[in-house]
Amino acid sequence: MKRRSFAFLCILMMMTVLAGCGQKLFTDSGSPSSVILPEPEGKTVQVGTGDMRTAYSRRVILYYAGQDGSLSSELRLIHVYSDDNLAELVARALFVKPYYSSGLTSVIPDGVELLACEVSGDVAVLDFSRDILSVGEEALSVMRSAVTSTLLGLDGIRCVDILTEGMALELAGLPAGAETRVDLDAPAVYLQRMSEKMRIENGNGAVERTALLYVPADSGSLVVPEKKTVRLSGGDALERLMEAYSARCLLPGAAISSTSYLDEDGSRIAEISLTDVEDAESFVPSITMTVCGFVPNIDYVCVVSDGDAVTKAAGLISEKGLWKYTDFRYLTGRPIRLYTGGKDASLCRLDTVLGGRTVTVRDVLNELFTTDVFPGTASPADILGIRIEDRTAYINISPALYSLCQELSAEEEKILVYSIVNSVCENIDIVDSVGILVSDERVETLSGNISLISPLMPNPGLVTG
Repeated sequence: MKRRSFAFLCILMMMTVLAGCGQKLFTDSGSPSSVILPEPEGKTVQVGTGDMRTAYSRRVILYYAGQDGSLSSELRLIHVYSDDNLAELVARALFVKPYYSSGLTSVIPDGVELLACEVSGDVAVLDFSRDILSVGEEALSVMRSAVTSTLLGLDGIRCVDILTEGMALELAGLPAGAETRVDLDAPAVYLQRMSEKMRIENGNGAVERTALLYVPADSGSLVVPEKKTVRLSGGDALERLMEAYSARCLLPGAAISSTSYLDEDGSRIAEISLTDVEDAESFVPSITMTVCGFVPNIDYVCVVSDGDAVTKAAGLISEKGLWKYTDFRYLTGRPIRLYTGGKDASLCRLDTVLGGRTVTVRDVLNELFTTDVFPGTASPADILGIRIEDRTAYINISPALYSLCQELSAEEEKILVYSIVNSVCENIDIVDSVGILVSDERVETLSGNISLISPLMPNPGLVTG
């Protein structure tokens, strides 16, 4: 009787084990084969479905004016979300008086508003309300020094420009231009500007300013600001600027000329004439933002192509063909660099431009899906969720994508994994490593070669060219 009971128990246990072995964790009729995931490897971060806004803190240095007009710093803790525009948050922090330092004052005049802060590559452009012009020119110069020095202290920002309601600032009778270096002796900066003004008025040489050329992106209607040093010898800012623009943006054989005049209502118009330029309409946003962003006192830009004013641009219509910087500010693109498959299992760089206010991990992955690094029928919908924690981006992929990845060769797996890792870490400054999960479970590999047990850091050694 005991033997029969023992035999029955053994048979029952074998049936239970066999039934468990036949169980599939994930099946998908659209995938190449049924998916059986390995056991989870260690503790995993729960990402779930959807992209989580990650909160973090950043210590930044803010510059305020001292009693003698020179700049002094205060360390401030800024609370940020992963999809925030950090430069804008830092600029707004300057509106608040210093917390800890006595004798320092905010450089932002009362009543001033920050209308926009666009960050494109290493360039930040801030647009303030016209109230900033209510202070004297020297105070305006101090404000400009404090704001630009503060933003130049942020990682990745190498150039800062300040506008007022889409118009360029003028200091000491010349374009203020963009700033590329920190100088805390604000009174000395203003004295230097005044000295340059006197030198120009006396005909003793030229001065240099940094202009932003808003260059049309290779595809679409987006524009990207590029730094360009322009030499000025007086009232020739528009002419010198358009020479630089033509050399950078127009094809050989095309011609450009410029002039400015007062309209009937007192508005100053910069007229830019194009000759032998195909699709002149596509250059209107680029030219308008370039001119208004550098030449002071320009209210509108009129682009004339072969004798006729261009009245349509970027889906907008202007009956008189008069355009402002603010008409096209939304076209400012965000350059990113992707890493895709190259020769001999290497990675190659692919530069492109995105729209939107900031670049997120999701944006980078969506662009990677436009290349050939993902297998088969994979699509952006296969990225179930994203979470950033402790400078690691955790990417939760679908079982269907995992199934497709199991068909990859060793070289294809390496290209896919490091295209994701290198691209995300390159473009998201709060990410140093990437973890890949499958339905919130950590797996050993995608197809048996690259370990995913721990988050991966970029592999620059794979990049060629």
